[in-house]
Amino acid sequence: MKILAPFILMLCLGASSLYAQFTTNWSLAHGSTAGLGQGSSSLDLYRGLGYGVVGGNERLYYVSRYSGNHIYILNPNTGAAASPAELSLTGVAGGALVLNDVGVSEDGVIFACNVSANSDATSPFRCHRWDSESQLEATHYTFQTPSATRLGDKITVTGSVSGGNLAIWVASGTNNKVYKLTLPASGTALSGTEYSTDTIIGNQASVFPYGAGFVVNGNSTLPKYYETTSSTVAATLPSASIGGTVNNNALRIFSSGGKTFLATFAYSGTIGSAGAQYSIRVANISNTFATGWSYGFFDIANPASSANGNGAGDVDVRINGDGTATVFAMATNNGIVSVNTTNSLATSSDREESPHPAAFYLSAPYPNPFNPSANVSFSVKQSQTVTLTLVNLLGQSVQTLFSGAVSANARQTVRIDAGNLPAGTYFVRLSGEAFHTTQPLTLIK
Repeated sequence: MKILAPFILMLCLGASSLYAQFTTNWSLAHGSTAGLGQGSSSLDLYRGLGYGVVGGNERLYYVSRYSGNHIYILNPNTGAAASPAELSLTGVAGGALVLNDVGVSEDGVIFACNVSANSDATSPFRCHRWDSESQLEATHYTFQTPSATRLGDKITVTGSVSGGNLAIWVASGTNNKVYKLTLPASGTALSGTEYSTDTIIGNQASVFPYGAGFVVNGNSTLPKYYETTSSTVAATLPSASIGGTVNNNALRIFSSGGKTFLATFAYSGTIGSAGAQYSIRVANISNTFATGWSYGFFDIANPASSANGNGAGDVDVRINGDGTATVFAMATNNGIVSVNTTNSLATSSDREESPHPAAFYLSAPYPNPFNPSANVSFSVKQSQTVTLTLVNLLGQSVQTLFSGAVSANARQTVRIDAGNLPAGTYFVRLSGEAFHTTQPLTLIK
């Protein structure tokens, strides 16, 4: 490989190129604060977080059960403690786990819910509401299921209280039920619409509304899309789109630049093992859910002393003004991280190009136009020596990007920083032993 100024080239093999899709904003390691287990040997005591705008301020909330129950408040831009640093939990009680997950409505109302092992009259599912950070809990709501079922491992809050369309979505961890809960006109009993899936969702069950129905996710399964009119799976997300693993839970579906994505928390290895790896996985589902493909993934640091006994984690997403997205992720016993997508989501392709072309493959550079960096991928059907160059409108080579042997069907990605090249039209040229092909790209300044 040759690297010549003014370009900086990064070559990634296979799926490892997907790491380049994210940059770290900040991270809080396990043990770094009281809410994340500082000074304690106990584990599995934080499992839920939620992003929102409350009182005109951006906030990231997370639930912790270290030294009692807490809902801590962070500045999502820095990871620093906000002011106030916690919500008041006076009067908050009930459930197998008094608090487990938290979410924020579109109009800035905070909801945090328990885990109920039965969700029946003796131990109902309970959600608490705060209308501002400076006040006590405004009220709490309860919901009872017809038969005993576990609810509350994950919640999804959609809509707004002021708009009259607030909904709390929750999936059962012990049967095949999903509930869309709405606020009562009076009183504290949540109204629930029950939907069914064709199988038990499993541990750390989560649900998010999508299309004409919803998507469910849980440990040891893949995200599945159901329409509200049927308990039959309408589509299953391809495993390759989230790194080839079924070990994932929590999900958020979000859109930007006309594209739609699914973010999930995933783990590899054995649950509870200190050697397990935890990560954010993002799939592009802009074309169809059934043909979703991997946008990228980001590994979360995993100290050897911090095993995750339940494979628990959580994610939430903020869409930024420049078209990028910020993903907030919690890996239980491994801390909290904030990452940004490297480029505007609008530049993401609607489909994954085949890594097994008939003879060769050279992707369209992205983004295009670009400034200062762009990416291009290539692969060949048969192992051979190839050269990847950048040429100008006169056909003159201005940079050798790659020169060397490549293996058959091994997709490779080159990321380029434009340096001091003048603005204008260029071509990326891929040349092999019996072929050459080009793709245009435009540098703007």
